[in-house]
Amino acid sequence: MPASMRCPSCGATLATVFQPLNSWKEIAAYTGRGVRTVQRWEHQGLPVHRPKGKERSAVLAFPEEISQWLHGTPQR
Repeated sequence: MPASMRCPSCGATLATVFQPLNSWKEIAAYTGRGVRTVQRWEHQGLPVHRPKGKERSAVLAFPEEISQWLHGTPQR
């Protein structure tokens, strides 16, 4: 795949970057952490999206946003 078809910040292919993660399980698998951990991270600013006005509904996340958040979060 040409370099122009790759994400400049994380190196993933653009098809992967724009393919949304549709559940906590997919988000957890993408980050390499457990479901409960990524749910806790939501309260610390993990960029997940929900339908408007629905606090406890389905989640949607984009790999590019998750990668940026992980790279910008200090590690212990």
